[in-house]
This record gives sequence, structure tokens and C-alpha cells, in this order.
Amino acid sequence: MSVAVSNFSNILKQMRDSYTGESPKEFSLAEHIGLQASSLSDAPADLQKVTKEHEQNLTNFHIQQETGLLNNVQSLEKDKNHSSFMDKMNKNRENAKKQATEMIDKYYNKLEDIGVKHPEQQELILVLADKVGAFMKAIMTKIMDVFVSVIATVTKAIRQAIDFIASSFKTFANTAKNFFAGLF
Repeated sequence: MSVAVSNFSNILKQMRDSYTGESPKEFSLAEHIGLQASSLSDAPADLQKVTKEHEQNLTNFHIQQETGLLNNVQSLEKDKNHSSFMDKMNKNRENAKKQATEMIDKYYNKLEDIGVKHPEQQELILVLADKVGAFMKAIMTKIMDVFVSVIATVTKAIRQAIDFIASSFKTFANTAKNFFAGLF
């Protein structure tokens, strides 16, 4: 059976801070509770319930981000407003970071409440929070990479289109020049 962890709320706060913000970083739970981490296989129903709720929130978040990205690209395709597209993408990226932080905060707050009510579950809660936080960090890194890739792809496509147009018309101009020069 697990025992209460001294400084439980403080450790959870440090963990939350490391997995959110502008530069999420790794968190070493072993530094706080040692290497004898509890198994999650026997997690109580209340921990499983809040984790399932978090999973559903994350699923909804993914759907929302995908829809937003697709809408932005379709809007660019329709209205050809590159500046508006970039503004929307930057706004959506910042909003995604904010929403992810809010999701983690909400989840960690629930875990902290359970840990305060059930000190015997604190070690298990820290292990669970660490695993979910690390997963969220990895997912958010990948989502941010999608934003960057979409922007880079669109920017590159526009640059290639501009270069193609310029090159084509330079060729047309040279062809016309050569044609007319050869007439006389």
C-alpha cells in the first residue's frame, strides 16, 4: 500500500509547470519519490474516471485542432488571403497552447483534490500525473509541429508559384524577343 508523499501538492505543481508553458521540459519524478514507482494497474476507480475524462477532453481537442487547421487552409484556398491565413494560424497555435495548459491544469487539479482526500493514493497519483503530463507534452510538440509544417508548406507553395510565374513569363518574354529579333 502506498503512503502519503510529503510535499505532494508542491511536487504536483512542479510537474504541472514543467509540462506546460512556453518551453515544456522533462520532469524527473524519481528525484522526488525515488525509483520505486507504483503500478497503475490497480488504480482506484476515481483516478481512472478523471483520467478517462481527460482522455475524452484530449480527443475533443485533437478534433478541434484538426478542424481549425483544415478550415484555415480551405479559407486560404477560397479567399487567397495569405496574411489572414497567417494571422489565423498564429492565433490558433497560441489558442491551442492555452487550451492544452487549461486541460492539464483541470486534470491536475482533480488529481490534487483526490490526493488531498486520499493521501494513501498520492504516490500513485504522482506517477499517473507524470505519465499523462509527459504524454501531453509529446502530443503538444507534435501538434505544434503540424502548425509549423502547414505554414511552411503553404509559404513554400506560394513561393514556388511566384517563382514559377516569374520564370515562365521571363521565358515567354525571351521567346518573344528572340522570335521578333529573328523576323528581320
